[in-house]
Amino acid sequence: MQKQINDPMQLVEQDFHRADQWKAEARALAGNDEETLAGLIPVAYAAEKVEDRLNAYAEDMARKVRLSYPTQVIGRLMETDEKFKLPTTHDNTIKLLRTRQHRASGLATRRQPRS
Repeated sequence: MQKQINDPMQLVEQDFHRADQWKAEARALAGNDEETLAGLIPVAYAAEKVEDRLNAYAEDMARKVRLSYPTQVIGRLMETDEKFKLPTTHDNTIKLLRTRQHRASGLATRRQPRS
């Protein structure tokens, strides 16, 4: 990936819950060269055309991000998509979701295995 990711939750902040973001990143990594692009897409995403393979890969990766970080995705959609804008308490809801995200992220890094 060309974008710096230090925490998997940053995938949502960088809009990788959307398939078009995965496609744009793959195309940029490939330098818009179709042969290079074909080599970047895992062989498990089989199709006759490279574009079809890219679509399947991008949709699957975006779906995985959405399933892994549903709260973060809803928060991001509320920030960036007018369809998700609340008529009242919009900013407070986003603030609450962000607070929960940061707490969850901190808990995940502090958890110790039980002996």
